Amino acid sequence: MKYRAGKDKASEVRVYKHLPDGWRVNEGTTTQPAGTVWISNGPMFRRGKDGKLRHNRAYKDALLVTDEKLMVTRIAERRRYEKDDRFISDKTTEAKIRSEMRRQERERKKREALDKKRPVVTGKPPAAKKPAKKPASKRPMTALERSVKPTTDKVGDVLVNQSGVKYTIIGEKYGPAKGYDDGKTKVRRLVVRADGGGTFEIGDHAFKHYRDSKVLKRVPAKKPAKKPAAPLKK
Repeated sequence: MKYRAGKDKASEVRVYKHLPDGWRVNEGTTTQPAGTVWISNGPMFRRGKDGKLRHNRAYKDALLVTDEKLMVTRIAERRRYEKDDRFISDKTTEAKIRSEMRRQERERKKREALDKKRPVVTGKPPAAKKPAKKPASKRPMTALERSVKPTTDKVGDVLVNQSGVKYTIIGEKYGPAKGYDDGKTKVRRLVVRADGGGTFEIGDHAFKHYRDSKVLKRVPAKKPAKKPAAPLKK
């Protein structure tokens, strides 16, 4: 088979069904017809003794059939609608193309007959149901919003670290967030006293981080002792 890239005979390219010895597939090409790939017998340019690139006179290119069914189908479609497939086919391929053209013609007549049998629908078509709206995903809180929202730590809580040192929350303060002072937003800081003296301030979320990472543990509050019930008078 041959493929005519242009209108003149000089543009004819050979079409192979098997890759010839010493030939290779050209990767990344986009001009090949459907069901084929471009192949060549070597590089298009060679470097001469003087180091300059020159056109390789022995260079040849051709097409290799990779999907004969697809190629035959596209040729049949072009012959039907364009009357110019650019392929010069051998007898076997020509017979396959003619068979594919007859099959497409039968399919076309079958579709037309079914279209004629379908009843004509009058009136407005039923309104399509609108897809249910997905619930909007909850927006994650920003770092500033998390710092503004107070934690569960409160004044009077006692915590102990891994060395057994106890820390008592003795007060709380509100002030602007670090690096962000709009005159309105206030964040919470805890005043903590350690056993043995010494107090310091810490952000309540930093304090919560120490609790979550098990560095500090809350000491459960002691329940008040129940008073003994008064004896019943006789």
